[in-house]
Amino acid sequence: MQQTIKMRIILIILLSTLFSSVLLFSQSETKSFYNNVNQGYNFLLNIPDEYKNSEQKTPLIVFLHGFSLSGSDLNRVKKYGVIDAILRTNINPHAFVLAPQCPRGEHWNPDKVLNVMKWIKANYNIDSSRIYVVGMSMGGYGTFDFVGKYPDEVTAAIALCGAGNEKYAANMAKVPLWIMHGLADRDVPASRSKGIENAIKKDGRLNYTRANYFPGLNHADMVHVFYMPVMYKWLFQFDRTEDSKMNINNYEITLEDFHKRPIDGSYGAFGKEINMNKDIKIDSLQNTFHAKKQIEKKEIKKSKNIYLVNQGDTLYAIAKRYNTSTAKICRLNRIDENSILQIGQKLIIK
Repeated sequence: MQQTIKMRIILIILLSTLFSSVLLFSQSETKSFYNNVNQGYNFLLNIPDEYKNSEQKTPLIVFLHGFSLSGSDLNRVKKYGVIDAILRTNINPHAFVLAPQCPRGEHWNPDKVLNVMKWIKANYNIDSSRIYVVGMSMGGYGTFDFVGKYPDEVTAAIALCGAGNEKYAANMAKVPLWIMHGLADRDVPASRSKGIENAIKKDGRLNYTRANYFPGLNHADMVHVFYMPVMYKWLFQFDRTEDSKMNINNYEITLEDFHKRPIDGSYGAFGKEINMNKDIKIDSLQNTFHAKKQIEKKEIKKSKNIYLVNQGDTLYAIAKRYNTSTAKICRLNRIDENSILQIGQKLIIK
């Protein structure tokens, strides 16, 4: 009888501890900010519970979303990513999470991201030696561009299924950068990330870049990384000291990690809580078939106003290449921003 009572007491204590832990994970606060920053973005800010009690110096994670979360409704930015991982799972990075929203039809502007970051630093006690930038798809482009333009503002960064400007390679080499891409990505081909990696490592340049390319994974699969604790462990090992760059723990993410569906919340409880096909729109526009031939290829190449869609092209990438907007391309071609681009399709650019 006494043994039974003891077992019940132990069970009650364990359950109470578990319940308290769940509360700790759920007590962070997410605030919405509209029109607070001139030449910036509207943004969400997730404030960790421990900061509310102490206001001590706290790290900052900047999350740059993909194309599908663009717009003017900040609730969209909660659909996937770092804040969603905090709200839905037991992920607790013990950091502020800044999630700006890019207006529909635009792409990430590093200057505007920096303006928002400066506002956060002016209004909260941010540890400037521990600022991390992560992004997927269009946010991967944004991550490469921000790190490339402002390497001294970033402690470490992760770019998922993105692409960038190789002219920034020397700057990107200064920052610990983890590049990840699925080799079955038909929306933003893995060759785009490999191009950046090769440019960074060109001529044996000193760099802190690592890259993983996963066979069989497509564009949307990379979203799982935000729900893996290993992502945060890798980021947080870095501060602004050179020592942190010299003693790097290369935490691993394997192909098997993307296929796990744990029910204990260890990185998202996908099988139980998150329907990937329902909750996450693919951030760039898939090609549905291969063109049988190159339609009037020579004629189109001669024109600066017409672009012939190639495999892997997205509206966002085309707009950025020609210094225009996706909204303008859609208007000129009478297509919707969610239209599927087809290989061989002709687009009026200007």
